[in-house]
Amino acid sequence: MIKISKLKFFRSSSHPVIQSSCGGFTLLEMGIVLVITSIVAVGVMVSLTDSLMTRQLSDTTAKLEAIQKALYDYRVAFDRLPCPADVTQPIVPSGANIYFGVEAANPGSCVGTPGANFVNAGGTGQDPREGMVPVRTLRLPDDYAFDSWGRRIMYAVAKDMTQLNAFNIIPGSDATTRMTVNNANGTANTAQAAYVLISFGPNGHGSYSRSGGTARLTSSNNADELQNCDCDSSANPTGLNGIFVQKDATSNPLDRLNSFDDVVVYGTRANLIMQSSLYWQVVGNGNTPVCAANSTTCVTTNGIKSCTCNQ
Repeated sequence: MIKISKLKFFRSSSHPVIQSSCGGFTLLEMGIVLVITSIVAVGVMVSLTDSLMTRQLSDTTAKLEAIQKALYDYRVAFDRLPCPADVTQPIVPSGANIYFGVEAANPGSCVGTPGANFVNAGGTGQDPREGMVPVRTLRLPDDYAFDSWGRRIMYAVAKDMTQLNAFNIIPGSDATTRMTVNNANGTANTAQAAYVLISFGPNGHGSYSRSGGTARLTSSNNADELQNCDCDSSANPTGLNGIFVQKDATSNPLDRLNSFDDVVVYGTRANLIMQSSLYWQVVGNGNTPVCAANSTTCVTTNGIKSCTCNQ
């Protein structure tokens, strides 16, 4: 076995003598040290990555909660929900782009200049419009248009909820089928969603970049992710059908493209009548909220609790 030796000098009575010592590390020992060091380094990197992902998810969830609160405040102030903003508009310093983050024209149809990017594909009785969050209309900072991965947060809204005086025109007893949000089992949490907010998560499949434009990120073939983006595995549009999926993240170790990491939240007309907090949405009937706590159905997804009145 090869050993790395240390050299020591000894002085005799006549002249110095060089003597070899075998007290150094062997190559095998050095290899073991390097392996252990590498394992520790990998562990540290995995821990840092997990910590970053947790923080990004937490920050994105906080933004979605703030947007929900802003939608509620907007409903209180204007008695309707805003149209989506054009997701392709670039963000320009000093707010020079007058269309960035501004709701589409013509409340009630959301079609015009600017207009919603997607309209209902038809045939289901649902009539949603979709684009990005209208942050400037909601008086939110521009940064709330983007999730923690730097991609635009999408906003789908039922067309009838954007008309002038919508919440007076549409009674509290209304049971119109609007947008459907399914759970992990494929059954509906609701078929009456007035709005849906979507972050396309870490993999970002179907998302639009911070800089704007029509290009969309391609990174998934998961059926539920394709449902949320209304696009195929190449991110080509397949038509807005008003059906979304809200569930916890899943991964497929055998197929990295078949994973789900979208973050989806929604609200119904009833949720928007009375919303004391995003963690406890007491809903009511008409202008007199009367729904009792024991008459609600609640689900918690990604740390956000949503409750719907059963009355």
